[in-house]
This record gives sequence, structure tokens and C-alpha cells, in this order.
Amino acid sequence: MKKILEVLTGSHSLGLAGPDSDVDIRGVWVAPLKDVLAIRPPKEYIDRMDGINDEVFDEVGRFFYLAGAKGNPERIGMLYSPIHNICHPIWGKLLIENRYSFLSMKVLKSTYGFADNQLRYGHGLRGTERSRRKAIMHNIRLSWQGVKLAETGELTVKLPQKMVDLLLPIKEDPNYNLNHAMALAENWRKALELAMSSNP
Repeated sequence: MKKILEVLTGSHSLGLAGPDSDVDIRGVWVAPLKDVLAIRPPKEYIDRMDGINDEVFDEVGRFFYLAGAKGNPERIGMLYSPIHNICHPIWGKLLIENRYSFLSMKVLKSTYGFADNQLRYGHGLRGTERSRRKAIMHNIRLSWQGVKLAETGELTVKLPQKMVDLLLPIKEDPNYNLNHAMALAENWRKALELAMSSNP
């Protein structure tokens, strides 16, 4: 596998990691030319998961499809992670230097969709209470990132301390009022909707 970019993502890049947090590594790789030209296309991604480390590397074509055509905020967020390793001095560097090229209204809409999915899971009765709390936390986080993107034109991955202090108790404190968390999530969703309406 010819890596061009390797990035630390998830709770460690967001500033939400705890002692039990796994390590999420995402990246981009380039398939050999002979595989690209073969009858059967190369693998879209390569993953390695062992319960502690979670690694997923997108083939460059899949990465551009998800980040460019779909405006996937998680993939674009890879390019804004504060902790990354440029594995290829040209291609990897070009991705980081041109990350702003992926930002558009499509990213805001995609972020809203991701956040809405998390909120619906938080509202649902399936899953453990902890998983619902985690979903609500990520809804607020995504909504906040969307608002900041609309305001600044940049995708902020590393959360400021005030957001960390707001989000961690929702996930970690079993005594945190779930209804209050849901109300916060609804408020942030409205804030994101307002930000989107201001950026036609």
C-alpha cells in the first residue's frame, strides 16, 4: 500500500479522548497503475482493526469522491486534523495545501445530514444509554463545526476547551440529564440551520 497521507482522527484529534479511547487512523493511498488499469478495479479502502487501533485508508479515487462529490465532512476533516503525517512529499502535501478546495455549501449540507442522523439515534430507543449520549454529543459537535464553517470558511477539527467541557459530561457522566442534552442538541441544530440559510 502506497500511502500519501496518514492522519490521527476521532476523539484524539477532536480533544475528546479519554483513557479508554481507541486510536483512529485515517489516510489516503494510491493503487498501483497496473491495478487501476486492470479489469477489476482496486480496493476502495484498506482497513485494519484490532480493538485498540482503528485504521482505514481510502484509495485516492474514493477519497476524492467522498470529499469532493459528496462533501463528506469526516473525510475533509482529515485534511484539517492537527496531527497528520505527509507520507508522499508531493501528493500528500498537495492534499493538505489545497484542502480549502473541498469546502462548499455541499459540506454544510452534508454536515447537517450527519448531525441529524446522530440526533435521530439519540432520540431512539435502540442502543445503550451511553451510545445514545455519545450520539447526542457528536450531534452537537457536528452542528458546532458546521456553524464555525459557515462563519469562518474553515473546518475546525480541534475543539476549543469550552466545547470539550460541554461535550464530555454528556458522554461520560451517567447522571447528566439526557433531556437537557437533547435540548442543547436541538438548539445547536437550529443554529446550524440559521447558518446554512445565511450561506445560500
